[in-house]
Order: sequence, then C-alpha cells, then structure tokens
Amino acid sequence: MKKVFIVSFLILLTLGSVWANGQQESKSEEQTVLNYWTWYPGEATIREALDAFEMQNPSVKVELTVFESQAYQERLPLALASGEELDVFGVQTGVMAPQVKSYLEPLDSYFEAMDGAEWESQFNELDLDIARGQTESDELLFITAGRLGSAIALYNAKMFDDLGLSVPNTYEEMKAVAATIRKELPGVLPVVFTGDGWFVDEMLLTVVAQESDLFNEIRYDGGRFDDPRFVQALSDFKLMFQDGVFENMTDISYGRSLELFDTGKAAILYQGTWEAARLSSTFREKSGIALENVGAMAMPVMRDSGKATLRAYTELGYGISNSSSNKDAAAKLVHFLTAGEGFEIMNQGMFLIPNNKRAQMPDSLFNSDEGREGWELVQKLVAESTSHRNNLSGFSNTAGQVIQIMLGGDLTPQETAEMIQKEFERSGL
Repeated sequence: MKKVFIVSFLILLTLGSVWANGQQESKSEEQTVLNYWTWYPGEATIREALDAFEMQNPSVKVELTVFESQAYQERLPLALASGEELDVFGVQTGVMAPQVKSYLEPLDSYFEAMDGAEWESQFNELDLDIARGQTESDELLFITAGRLGSAIALYNAKMFDDLGLSVPNTYEEMKAVAATIRKELPGVLPVVFTGDGWFVDEMLLTVVAQESDLFNEIRYDGGRFDDPRFVQALSDFKLMFQDGVFENMTDISYGRSLELFDTGKAAILYQGTWEAARLSSTFREKSGIALENVGAMAMPVMRDSGKATLRAYTELGYGISNSSSNKDAAAKLVHFLTAGEGFEIMNQGMFLIPNNKRAQMPDSLFNSDEGREGWELVQKLVAESTSHRNNLSGFSNTAGQVIQIMLGGDLTPQETAEMIQKEFERSGL
C-alpha cells in the first residue's frame, strides 16, 4: 500500500507540474487585443500596416473598425462618453479634437520612453504645435501623421498629351482647355468633382485663398463671410459655371466623381490631396484603375493679383483612450504608425505630407515625369499654404449648400455671402 501511495503521489505531482507548465505556456501565448477605430484611410491601406505591426509584436492583435467620415464624427464622441472599450482611435483635426480631449492619454512619456528625451526632433514643429493647440494643452494628447490640402486637380496626362494640351495656369487657359475637350471628346467631362456641399465649399475657399487668408481671419480673428473678398470669390466661382468650365455637379457623389475620372470619362478631377495616390502607377495598378498616366495641377488662378495655392492643415491624428487597459501596447501602435515603418507603408496609399521628417516616398511608385512632378507640386503647395483647412465640418456642408443655391441662379454673390454669414452666426461657432 505504501508503494502504491508513493507511486500515486508521484503521478499526481507530475500531472500537476504538466498542468502548471501548460497554464504558463497558455498565459504566455495570450494576446493583447487593441480596439482601433478610425475613418481614414481605407481598411486595405491600414491593414497592410497593421499586419507588419503584428509581425513585429506577435503578442498584440489589432481589431480594426473603419467608419464613413460623417458617421465617425457622430459615433466616436458617444462611444467615448459611454465608456466603450477603445484603445486607439483616429482624431480628426478641427472640431473633433476639442470634443474628445478629455478622453485622451498624454503621449509625451510614451514617446520619450521609446525614442529618448529628444523624441520631438523627428517631427515637424508646426504639426506638434497645431496638435497641442487643438486641445489647448502643453501635453501632446494626440499626434498627427501629416498634412493634407484642398482643392487640387488631378488630370489625365495621356488624354492631355493626345489632344496636345498644356497644363493651364490661368483661368483663360483653363477655359481654352475645357473648350478643346468638349469639342474633341464630346462624351468626356472636362472637369468633375463631387457636388456634396462640403466640397463645393472647399472649391470656393480655394478661390478665396488665391488672394487672401480670409478664412484664417474668419476662423480665428473675427473675420466675416460678407467681406468683399469673399463676395469677389463667389463671383469668380460662379463665372466658372457660366463659362462652361464647370458643370452643375449637384447629383455627383464623391464615389461617382472618382469613377468618372478613373474610367476616362472626365479629364480633370478636383479633390483633396488625399486622392493624390492616383499619381502613382503602383497605386493605380493595385486599385484596378486603367489610366496610363496622371498628373497634378493647382486650380488655375482667376486674376493677375492671385497665386496658385490650396488650403492645408494637419490630418489623421492618433490618440490613446485614457480608459484603455492596454496603454503601453497602444502607444507602441501609435508610435509605429507615426514614427515607425507603419507610416511609410500607409502613406503609399494616403500621400500625406509627413509629420515624420525621416519619411520618404519611394520613387518606384511613379512611372512618369507627370506623376513624379505632380507629387512634387502637391508637396510644394501644401508646404507653402498659408490658408488653414481647419474646417467646421457641419457648417462647411451648410455653406456649400447655400453656394449651390447661388449657382442655380436664385441668389447673387452678395446675398450668398450675407446668408452664409447669418448661418455662421446662428451656428454659434
């Protein structure tokens, strides 16, 4: 009996040891799951970077949710206020950053731990200052990936070459280009852009920016939309439609405008620089876009006193929820997407002007001089922009709808400016 007891005891001891070792192995194999919400860029672009992050950090898994922009603006603040389990989330500069600042974990100590006391030197000072200013904090509550601008024009360089067209720099040159395209290619729109209110506002404010930084005055210093400079820009914008350079785009959705350009049914596409990836032959091939060659140009200057420009601002911020139970892992992800290789992976689809000074766009992405020079122009215009694209999203859509009424012939430019000013005052912004 004594021998049986000893043998039984040794078996139980061995089984216990095996069970304990198994528990330890299981525990070591457990993954930290990060819940990451954003609206931009598309899931395929982000997922490529997240796959690389998970390869480098096998104990971390990232659950990604990508929303449509408007839905995200509404959903994120509610989710944070209700205590939904979020670790990392995208922060839209402008209205959203002040809305969510009380839910953000300061990033300074995490970046210092990873990159040392001089960690800020790898980023553009302007971008960091804007992020801190957005939340009125000395601490960095979120960090931006880079800057975007609007409105820029992408053009079908093969079509321009076939028609013997040069890139227009002035409005008169633009009129001539539009007339040639209408004559030679009756089934092709000279220009396409979405008729969504927010982008109509973008187009108008780009015209404003050619001669002044009036938007900055309105946004920060008590300026007014019924200013004569705004009225003049409205008159110039209306002229583009009267001359047939632009058509009424009220029924053209964002997606439809891209489709018309991508399939060769429009010669010029106006959008933000967030669509500048079309300059890349690699991007076009991966996206199934059959265009042979794409270039970029600024909106042609309306008058001699103006300059080629666009409006630009920081874009795509990253924040960590201060209620996250995985802050260290979340900080690693934010660092990877801004200071690490994750940014360069994603930027081949986003084409941001990077916050990270070391980031480079591979030359191999472009198969033509027009593509390379187009990207150089985008970088130059964004870097030199003085008018901020610090938009007020809901109001921007309203302003665009009022501009559309003017284009329909029911309001004069002066009446339009006065109505937009009244809407601005009513909004309390």
